[in-house]
Parts: sequence; C-alpha cells; structure tokens
Amino acid sequence: MTRRYRTVSREHRRFLFFLFVIIVPLLFFSCAPSVHTASSSPHETPKGRSESTLTVPNGWIVVADSTDDPSIDVLLARNDRAATMVLRELHLLGSAQRALENEDICVAGNISLQMKLVDDTVDTRILRTPAPTEGDPSSCFYTYSRRSLLRRVLVFRKKSKLFELELAQEKEEDQFSQFVPDQSAIARFFMGM
Repeated sequence: MTRRYRTVSREHRRFLFFLFVIIVPLLFFSCAPSVHTASSSPHETPKGRSESTLTVPNGWIVVADSTDDPSIDVLLARNDRAATMVLRELHLLGSAQRALENEDICVAGNISLQMKLVDDTVDTRILRTPAPTEGDPSSCFYTYSRRSLLRRVLVFRKKSKLFELELAQEKEEDQFSQFVPDQSAIARFFMGM
C-alpha cells in the first residue's frame, strides 16, 4: 500500500511539472511585435485603460494602440527606434492567479521568465534571474538576451492583476542602460494609477 502511494505521488509531481513548465508558458507566450508608425498622441493612455494621462519620457512615443497583438496594453518606442517598451497583463488561470496573490512578486517574475523561454528556436540567454527591484519590493525584474539584443522585464502587481513592462533593445550599438530609468518611470506611473 505504501508503494502505491509513492507511485501516485510521483505521477502527481510529473503532472504538476508538465503543467507549470510546459503548458502554462505555452498558453501565455507571445512575441513582441515590430514597431508600427505612431498615430496616437504621445500623452494619451491607449485603450482607455485609465482617465490618467501618461507622461511619456523624452525621446519616447506612444505607438498606435491598434497593434497586431491584443495582449499589448501599451507600446512605446524610442524616436530613433533604438528600443521599445511593451506593457502587458500576465493572464494566468484563476487558480494560479489566486495562488500568486500571497506570494512574493518574484514568483510571478519566474513565471514570466519561463514564458519567454518557450521558443527554443531563438537564441535566448538568461542574464539575471528575477530579483526584487532595488528600493521597491513591490516589483521584480529580470534580464535576458534574445538574438544578442538585451531585454529587461519589470513585473509588478496592480490591485489583483499582474503586469510586465518589457524594455527591448532594438539595435546592438545603443547603450541599453540609458533606457532603464525611463522603464522605471513608466512602471511607477502604472503602479500608481
């Protein structure tokens, strides 16, 4: 009888592993679209998310909210096309969402990172695993590279929803670190709305 219990437990662990490592990332994986031409005012919050006005950092523009990817809430691009920022809500199953409500925000950061690693055909490297943002324990960030271009993702909770703000380097010759303060400013705006 004890042996049978161990077999069920092992099968249960395999199922959970399969569910969280394979199925969940597949359900939520999406690629950042290419930059479209700007057609919305740089000071309007796209998609009517809020009555608040988004203050866009210098050198950034709000790209039209009619992107090809409906999961994107806000898409910002540098005027010189050196970088983009994408805000999207992390849509999790109801039970997973409830389970994460009492967890550290970096647990959600790990799920977000796993979703980025689903596509094995792309050259992707983890450069920094999810860690709390310095000075702000309510957000978490991680860094990875895809096709030798850097990506920095800030994960945060707004009320009961989880969001990620991904800063993406679009040109290798640009210094990526100069865009990080802009990402932090945009994240603070959305966390405070």
